[in-house]
Parts: sequence; C-alpha cells; structure tokens
Amino acid sequence: KYIKKFLDDIGCKEPDQEDYIKTKLLPKYASSEEIDNETLISDFISIYKFAQKVQKARYEDVCRVISDVQIIIYSINGGYVRNTPREVYVDTDIIKEYFRGYSDAPIIESELYQSLIDEIGEQKFYDFLSDIGIKTYPDVRQVKKGSWELLEAQAEELKLNEIKYTWTRLTDYT
Repeated sequence: KYIKKFLDDIGCKEPDQEDYIKTKLLPKYASSEEIDNETLISDFISIYKFAQKVQKARYEDVCRVISDVQIIIYSINGGYVRNTPREVYVDTDIIKEYFRGYSDAPIIESELYQSLIDEIGEQKFYDFLSDIGIKTYPDVRQVKKGSWELLEAQAEELKLNEIKYTWTRLTDYT
C-alpha cells in the first residue's frame, strides 16, 4: 500500500502492456534461442488478451506483426517446432486428411492452447488464429500428373464456392 503510493508520488505507473509486448516479449522470438512451451503459450495468451483490448485498426496491426513472429508451436516426430503463424495450419479434419502420412506437417495442436480455449471459447480462439495468419485450408502450388483426381476430390469436399481457398502453396503428390 505504501509502496504503491510512493511509486505514484514519484510518477511511476504500471507498465504499459503494449510497450511490454514490443520491448520484452516479441524480441525473444527474433532469435533462434530455445523457449520452453509453457513460456510460448503464456506469451501467446498475453498477446491475445492485449489484441482483444485494442480498437479494430490497432487489432489488425497487432495481428500483422504477430503473423511474422515465431510464436506458434507444433509437434514433429515427438518434439516441438516454433514457427510463424503464416507457416502453420489449424488442426481441422480437412487439414489432417490433407497431410495424412506426413509426420512433419505444420499443424497446430489446439490441446497445447487448451487453457486459452477454455477461457475464451473455441470459436474466438480459431478466429484469432485465422486473424494472425494461421491457415485453415490447404494451399496448393503445383499439381503433378495423376494428382488432379485427388485435388478434385478435395475441392468437392471443401465446397470451394463457400470457402476462401487460396492456391498459393501446392504440394507435389508423387
């Protein structure tokens, strides 16, 4: 009580959350330094909570900045890899089917973020993932001979007329 009054009297204020995120939290992710999963999840939750407090224009800026930060983790061969949201997919049934057989597919495991999902709900969680650039549908770049049938089957399942489907990252099906 007295310490707070003293700090107020000398002009010290509570740290600004945006300043903390910009100067302390995000710079950790600019290096290849290993960061434990608990810290990653905690930082992700801090960023989410901050993003929810700002106005729409600033929210979009926050999402754009986060899309370039290696703050998302996913499992590969029993270990965890950190990557930017733009390089990761949401763990939907369609994505799991698309990457079936690939043990190194960059698919976020929502179980890792369960505490945030429990707090805010699944829809808000997935909306935020989409806002920061995590892909919700497979992107396709190159199609090899004989794979059109597979692509057509996927397109039918995805009901392309109802989905924002980008064709920027194709996979070689050979």
